[in-house]
Amino acid sequence: MCVEGEAAQALGELFRRRWRRATGAALPENLAQTHNSDPSPWPDGVASQFTGVTVGIARTEPAWRRYPEVRESEALHLASIAAAKRYIYLENQYVASPVVGEALAARLEEADGPEVVIVSTEHSPS
Repeated sequence: MCVEGEAAQALGELFRRRWRRATGAALPENLAQTHNSDPSPWPDGVASQFTGVTVGIARTEPAWRRYPEVRESEALHLASIAAAKRYIYLENQYVASPVVGEALAARLEEADGPEVVIVSTEHSPS
């Protein structure tokens, strides 16, 4: 996925914060600008499929040292499962979570609950 503008800035801040936490080293705020005078870092040959859309970032981070646990991705999935009216579509990695599995099971027990479609592999190496 490629993004630019505010979404790219937010992802860059997140990456630099995680890099600093893991290595202790700070990265420059705009590395692309220090090596390229072109104001748009968009790759040549990559067509934009969406413009003017809102991008959301949901993080998952373990509690570590003085840093608190972050479970935004899990909260987003649980809220989406709870809010679904007609359909829930999930891919394999999401049903590995016991919390998500319990939320799906609860929705499947509802008399008028949504239809649930899960795409998975026949065998998983893990």
